Amino acid sequence: MIGGQFYNSDRRTSNYLGGSWYPVSAGIFRFGLFAGLFDGYPKMQNGGGFAALVPVISGEYGRFGANLIIVPTIENRLYGGLSLQLKLKLY
Repeated sequence: MIGGQFYNSDRRTSNYLGGSWYPVSAGIFRFGLFAGLFDGYPKMQNGGGFAALVPVISGEYGRFGANLIIVPTIENRLYGGLSLQLKLKLY
């Protein structure tokens, strides 16, 4: 489970809460889906909450890792893009 806040492409603050599932792995990479609840996009539910399911690729090597989340464009509602999260294991 992960949650957080970010400044979105509509120049608004968005909150999210969700989790990832990785059914396929190859070496240091895992491929799966992120399911979550988001808000803050004015053309999606008038800025209110909505659910989303997006593909994610995760890689980890030693103490370091990264998640690449692919956000598809929804015409006249949501700009698509790529989200990169960097990870560092502290212990």
